[in-house]
Amino acid sequence: MSEEKTFLEKVHIKNFLSLRDVELPLKPLTVLVGPNASGKSNILNALQLLKVMMVSENLPPVEFIQSRFWAGEANHITFRLQTNAEETETEYKLRLKAEARHPFDVEELLVNSVKAISIQNGQGIVQDEDGENETQYRSNKLALKSAGDYGNKPITRALTEFIKGWEFYDFQPELIRRHLEGFPFIIENIPSGELSESPKLDDDGSTLSELLSYWHENTPDRFHSVSKSLAASTNIRIAQSEIDGDNQLCLLEGYKQPIPLKRA
Repeated sequence: MSEEKTFLEKVHIKNFLSLRDVELPLKPLTVLVGPNASGKSNILNALQLLKVMMVSENLPPVEFIQSRFWAGEANHITFRLQTNAEETETEYKLRLKAEARHPFDVEELLVNSVKAISIQNGQGIVQDEDGENETQYRSNKLALKSAGDYGNKPITRALTEFIKGWEFYDFQPELIRRHLEGFPFIIENIPSGELSESPKLDDDGSTLSELLSYWHENTPDRFHSVSKSLAASTNIRIAQSEIDGDNQLCLLEGYKQPIPLKRA
């Protein structure tokens, strides 16, 4: 996304698969802990559905939405997001039905208590974030997708881009460890030009080693930002240290000896 600073502070999801009514406050690093089948994955699946609806030209089929209803009995799915965008409090609510004509029962966006979006069954109003330029809205598409494209709606636009930019990962520790074993974490051993452009972090995390090494060598500000954020949440840093005469990326946990990342 652009330079806007947006943070998701709270998620409230109702009637999505196993999630009857779940409210989740979030911090910069939130870890979901629980036994299998406790709903952790479904929280991410629900947010993924919201992103898909925001970026796709077409909505998911009615049958797909119906199959996501809680216990097969509910008749709607509700999302409520509380965010801080550019130091402005916002609240977005969306209630989704399994209907082709009017799939969105309710869509509302509050920006500092101003209803920038207020839609019911495809009809309502969209206005600027200062309460001016009220416009009638009539469509079966998400208002949030396009509302920020006109008028004075910088926060609306920031929220839209924020949701569109969500990425979801299912890190597999065993895959990451196997990949680490074959990657030259001694910085000088990485052949020149081998990492000519920044690797993309894949869904299972197996390219994490290449990504960190590339950032360390080519975009140190980004690398240090990751290390700083990790330290703020866990008291662990990532840095380059000398091990047996070689410079390697290591975990620094406050002990005398750093831990090479490939053995962490």
